Formats: sequence, C-alpha cells, structure tokens
Amino acid sequence: MKQRNLEKLESVLMSVSDPDSENYGRHLSIEELSELIAPPKEAHDEVIAWLQERVNSLGGSFSRHVQVRRNKVGDYMFVCLPSYMAENIFKVQFSHFSHRSDKTKKVGKTQAILRSKIPYKLPTHLSQYVDSITGLSDFPLLGTKYGRRPTAVEPLRKDPGIDVTPQVLTKLYNVKVRGDNTQKNGQALAEFEQEYFYESDLNLFQQKHGLPVQNVSTIVGVNNPSSGVLGEASLDVQYMMGVSVNVDTWVFSLDIFDLVNWAINVSETPGAPKVHSVSYGSPESEYVPDDVFRSNKEFMKLGALGFSVFVASGDYGTGHTGWISCGKFAPEYPATSPWVTTVGGTYLDPTQNPSEIGVDFSGGGFSSMFARPSYQDDAVKAYLSTPNLPNQKYWNASGRAIPDVSALSTNYQVIIQTYNSPLSGTSAATPVFAGLIALVNDKLVKSGKPVLGFVNPLLYKLKNVGFDITSGNNQDPSCPAGFAATEGWDAVTGLGSPDLDYLLNKIASVLQKN
Repeated sequence: MKQRNLEKLESVLMSVSDPDSENYGRHLSIEELSELIAPPKEAHDEVIAWLQERVNSLGGSFSRHVQVRRNKVGDYMFVCLPSYMAENIFKVQFSHFSHRSDKTKKVGKTQAILRSKIPYKLPTHLSQYVDSITGLSDFPLLGTKYGRRPTAVEPLRKDPGIDVTPQVLTKLYNVKVRGDNTQKNGQALAEFEQEYFYESDLNLFQQKHGLPVQNVSTIVGVNNPSSGVLGEASLDVQYMMGVSVNVDTWVFSLDIFDLVNWAINVSETPGAPKVHSVSYGSPESEYVPDDVFRSNKEFMKLGALGFSVFVASGDYGTGHTGWISCGKFAPEYPATSPWVTTVGGTYLDPTQNPSEIGVDFSGGGFSSMFARPSYQDDAVKAYLSTPNLPNQKYWNASGRAIPDVSALSTNYQVIIQTYNSPLSGTSAATPVFAGLIALVNDKLVKSGKPVLGFVNPLLYKLKNVGFDITSGNNQDPSCPAGFAATEGWDAVTGLGSPDLDYLLNKIASVLQKN
C-alpha cells in the first residue's frame, strides 16, 4: 500500500539516531510508526470491496476462497486466493518457472514458482492506494551468498592472511566482556535460500574453542540442514556467537531472498533482537529499481523502531557491469542502502606493519541509486580530495558511499558436518561486527539506556571505530583501478575495524554528554 509521510519518517529516524539530538534513543513503537506512515482506513476498505466484488463475479465466496491480513504497521496487505481467481482478477496468466541453475529442482536450491510473464492490471481508482503487487509477475532475485571457500578446482587455494578463530578476533578487537545472558538483549542472523546449520556443529565449534556451549534460542522459519545448503549459516552462527558470548541469538530464515518479508518478520516478531546481520545481496544493477526503493523504506522503518541492521559489502571489490570489460563499477545492494551499516573486509598479516590490511575483494564504492546521506558527508568528502582515485567515469562521486566499517574477512575456520572448513568473505566480517554492537547494547540495556538502533550517525561522529586501516585496494580484475585504503574513511574499509574497548568508552562518553 502507498505509505504516507516518508520524508517525516526519515526526519524521525535521523532525530532518534543522532547523538546530538534531544530525541536520541527515543525509538518509535510499532503503533507510533503505523500512525505516521500507514495509509488511511479507506484505502484498505476500497481494496477489499473491489476484491469482494471480483470474487463474487466469479461465483466464489470471499470468506471461503480468500484470506486477507494486514501487517501491524498497516502498509501491506497479504492476500491468498486460488490461482484461477488471481489470473482473472489481475489479468495475468500463470506458468511454473525455475531458475536456470535449478533444472533438477533439488531441495536446497531455488524452488519452482508460479508467475506470469504478463504484467498485472489494476483498476484506475485503486492506483491512489496501491503502490505495487508482488507474487504475480515479479521474479525474486537470487541473493549472492558472500562466503568464499576453496573449490574442487582450487582445493588448496587460501586467501591472504592468517587463519581466523574466535581467539584471534577477541584478542585483535579487544573483546574483554561477555553478555549478561538475558533475553532483554539479543542478536540475530538473516538466512535465505535454504541456508541451514547443524546445531551439533555449533556445539562442537564452541567446545573446540573453549566457549560456553549455547544454542540458537529461536529460529523464525525453518532450519533443516539435512536437506539444505551448509556454509553461510554455519559461519554466521559460529562467529556471531563466538565473539558475542552469552547474548541471546536468533535466526530468521526465508526460502527466497526477500528483504521486504524479512523486514516485516523482524518488526512484527515479539521480542525480536535489535541487532541483525545480513550476508546476502547482489549488484544494484541487477535489481528492479522499485523493489530496491521499497525494501529501502523497510530499512528506514527498522531504524526508526530501534533495530541495527548490518550488511556485508560484497566480495567483488568495486564490482563491474559488462560481461568482460569494465563498464561501470557495480556496488551491491542492500549494502548501498543509506539505512544499514555496511561491513567491508580486511585480513591479518603479522609480518606487515600495520598488520591489518584491506582485502582486495572487499566490496566498496559509491551507489548509483542513492545519494550520499548527510551523516557521512564530511568523512567521504575528505576521501574524495585524496589523490589517485579511479577515473570518475566508472563511479558516482555523489552516491551513498560504502562500506561504513570493516573486520577480518579471510580464512575463518568453520565446522561443517564435523569437519573444519575455511571460509572467507565480508559475510564473515558482518556477524562479527554486529555481535560487537550487540555487546555494546548489552551494557546499555543493563544500565537502563536504550539500544543504539541505527548506528551510522553515531559512528561517523566518532570518526573511527577503533583501528584505522590505511593499506589495501579493492580493484576488480576486470577494471583498470580500484579504491585504495587511506587514513580516515575510505571505500575499502570504511571507518576501519573495531576496538570494543574503544567503542564502549567512546559511546559511553558521548551518551553521558547528551
């Protein structure tokens, strides 16, 4: 449904997220959010009346053949009805489709779906109420899972840097605290496309590294590792829980890569954690723009409700459009959303000084769809004044700049079906950084303060997050140049990698002043 007051929503989000604002930390309730943006009641009434009329004209019974529900905010309607009715009502023609990489329709890959190649039609009088309809003639995009691992062709390939374990991370990033083991604070992981994990692998991982044996407390959706894909989810749960110990951990699992439904699930699930890690995405250029802008509004809503969303920046450096040659740089979405915190990648080489270096696959650059938000203006303008930037014909200097922060991303030692499996990617850095923010929230909740929520305005006011990464380059092999890491914010490692001691002290100082 068409939402109201989106400019005001953005203003509210920035007000509750800016530590200099008198409204800092006063996140909205879902009822307050609904009052702000939900369409008027007559919008829903008009749509229902039209559906009833159409179903009756087909000889059906609305109460028997149609199920309708609204989300809690009131800006979505979910309608379930027989396919023959949907074809007639919306003037579409359904067929079964599967992705070309899924000819066998095996479980663990994208399932066949019912869709129409003919666009849906709505009567003119409903266009003032309905923004779009999904599930008829749209096709879900396959989300790229960012974990990199040795292949059958390159079984001995190793990304740069030392092997990473929880002990390496906690020592490097000064993680000296654990959570309070209470459900008043939590952290969560988003998993899509039948990515599952074995609880037994998580427990074995914890035992191996001397961690308390704790399980994921809540799974919203399905976790069926015997018939799914293993890797991403195993990495996520083992390392979020490996650095953020004694923090209540959830998993939100969806069969398809659907950011809107994921966001609605998060916002409507009672007691859902306030910190979320998302390690999926695709180049901006592969999305339908309307889908991007709609899901971007969901990130804005989550921020206003006090949720922190961390997203992997991608594993293709600058990326590129074009089949072989470099047309334009191609940053990833949802990493380029202005309302998420995007996490890039580094590696650790003790023989170098400094030892933490921006890794070449760290996704970074400038959005072609979103303008640069004000909270990062100063940091990014300073970077744009540095020498030796790539030719601007490849990138949009006024776009939303990513990443915001970074963390180690290579050679994570993950247990999958009892075996050690090294994985690399910004998908490893993201749950780690998110877990550290969950530990910050733990301290805030314990002292009676609100959680951080959308954290970018705060982090950019701090100017760094612990360790400034000044070396590394994310050149895509198909492009003539990439971005270089340097002092301050850069398009390889953002504001740098975390020092939890530093973050706890600096955030406490900022909040005390306000």
